[in-house]
Amino acid sequence: MTPETPQITNSVLGLQSRADWHHTSVPFKLVPANFVVSATLLVYDYLCTLEQELAYVWSRPWSLGSIMFLFNRYLPFVDTFLYLGMRFGPLSAQQCLHTTNATLWLMYIGVVLSELILMLRTYALWERSRRILLVLSLTVLLLLIPGTVIVYKETRTFRFEESSTTIGCKPNATSNIGFVAYVLLLVNETIVVGLTIVKGYQHLHRTNSQWVLQMYQDGILFYIYLLTLSIGNILSTLVNPGMGPWLVSLQRILHSLLANRVFFVMFSGQSVPITQRTLPFSTTSSAPICSADLVENETQVELGKPSRVDSSGALVDLSR
Repeated sequence: MTPETPQITNSVLGLQSRADWHHTSVPFKLVPANFVVSATLLVYDYLCTLEQELAYVWSRPWSLGSIMFLFNRYLPFVDTFLYLGMRFGPLSAQQCLHTTNATLWLMYIGVVLSELILMLRTYALWERSRRILLVLSLTVLLLLIPGTVIVYKETRTFRFEESSTTIGCKPNATSNIGFVAYVLLLVNETIVVGLTIVKGYQHLHRTNSQWVLQMYQDGILFYIYLLTLSIGNILSTLVNPGMGPWLVSLQRILHSLLANRVFFVMFSGQSVPITQRTLPFSTTSSAPICSADLVENETQVELGKPSRVDSSGALVDLSR
């Protein structure tokens, strides 16, 4: 008699037991489906924002900011579709191992890059404060050094088996050490959003700019989304290591999309002709990062000049 497939009951978290959950095919159907949804979101957002990219990036001189943007913009296409091929392609166990390791490292690099962009935005909001730079630098070290070690150790635990009946790669040995990386990411995001809220409270008392208000509101909402996904990945990894971080693809895609939004929102507040603009974080600019972005849409500014925002929210040119 063929053994019955274990059923999911209405126990804690809807699971009969961790063992039953691990042996059902449910988690291994959820994860690739999640990647398909994430890939669809990635392509849809790209088509929706292509016009902005052409206007804000390709029509201006190259800078450090434009390079960061392009890596953040296009790297998700590489790791996401690598994973789709891994889940649905006829790969050998050795090919599965190499593809999984490459995908994991690319995702890690992409998330770190997106976090750096969001940190630079926070640094800009604090007007290049040295204290904030120190805090963010320590935060980067907290995320980068342990995170790199964790990703390396996790890639060493992957094992795949040959199967003539299963399409795609299904690991038969994994580790739940990855949840530590999501804890570090959660701590990092909490620090950054805390700094954003504090600065927003201070700044919004000095200006009535709706654009500035929207910038802070969007920033806080972005972090709430990312915090939620980090918590979800921590829980899914602890509940079932075999399934791993279920929301990893969605979190990776949203990191990229929201970091892209940071660039787009910054530029949307500038009415300078495209040929005269430069991306924030430019190595050739002597002005504080994004200092010209905290102004009304009507304000005409020339980026590259030292400036600050006064108590009314207006831009003050310090070069005069």
